[in-house]
Amino acid sequence: MVSSQRKRELRRRFDTDRLRPLLRVAVDGVMAVEATGAVLLDLRRPRPAALPPGSVTAVIKTFQRPRQVRRLVRSIRRVQPDLPILVVDDNETPSPVKGADLLAMPYNSGISAGRNAALAQIGTPFFLLLDDDFVFTRRTAVAPAVEYLMAHPDVDIVGGRVVNLPDFSSHDYSRIVLGVRQGTDAVPVGTPLHGLPVYAKVANFFVGRTDTVRTVGWAEDLKVMEHQEFFSRAWGTLTTVYDDGFAVLHARNPFDRASPERRENMASASVGLSQRRRGAGAG
Repeated sequence: MVSSQRKRELRRRFDTDRLRPLLRVAVDGVMAVEATGAVLLDLRRPRPAALPPGSVTAVIKTFQRPRQVRRLVRSIRRVQPDLPILVVDDNETPSPVKGADLLAMPYNSGISAGRNAALAQIGTPFFLLLDDDFVFTRRTAVAPAVEYLMAHPDVDIVGGRVVNLPDFSSHDYSRIVLGVRQGTDAVPVGTPLHGLPVYAKVANFFVGRTDTVRTVGWAEDLKVMEHQEFFSRAWGTLTTVYDDGFAVLHARNPFDRASPERRENMASASVGLSQRRRGAGAG
């Protein structure tokens, strides 16, 4: 498997103005073939168990990716037809997505504000956090994670594995070090807890307990790059475990050029996170 550093080197070498459109089309084509293959393989797997009624809502924050969010909702409806879905959209003109409810936000509000608004609106005790470029398969079985949380009130988050297309790689969060932690140590990382290991951080793909995650929330000055900051503040307040069998596909094309808004949000978030680190170091 190609290392992350090698991938970055290859991307820098080939991601030029001349090659980028061709590479974008080529990668989209490969991922489309792989996604179709996953659907065909699904025919050999049992359909995931039905969800406990009224238990969980899928939350999808989207911005400037209408094709991706429609693809995700279609894949959810194919695999989990009864899962309520809330799409949080802060485009200039938020558009309804067939099969989902829409929460329209002010333009370019950002990921953090959108997720906080979603958790303030939903009425289910649990929520499923999703990025808009994910794709469900029958391995995206939500019911076991929900039932685990129902059975174990001392756990707040069950994270799953994100499988990146086109190379089917997955990031290993088992040894993640959060750096500055704003809570106190609770259950040590790696401790088996009711059959699943405790993690400091998981991907932006998890089932969470709505009321306790709402108390931590996402920092609304960070329109992007909110992930590490959220888990740093959650440490010692929320208990997170990881289930390797709970998986979703991630169809992000590395040759999609970021919009000016996204680039500006990244620059602003980088400054904000640097200031936080300096402030923590001074304390």
